[in-house]
Amino acid sequence: MGRAQTVTYNEHIAPIIYGNCTKCHRPGQVAPFSLLTYDDVRAHARTITTVTQSRYMPPWKPEPG
Repeated sequence: MGRAQTVTYNEHIAPIIYGNCTKCHRPGQVAPFSLLTYDDVRAHARTITTVTQSRYMPPWKPEPG
């Protein structure tokens, strides 16, 4: 039987956050809090889980482009 892979922030979570969230979730942008660091993401982990599972985030674009 194979071993289950350990999920790590740097290898698995950070690429998703940086690819989908940090365009808006950083200082000076529209989102209400930053997600640039591990501590930022950890502090909002429950919210991230809820809004991504419900597909509230990432938001859809109202029109192409």
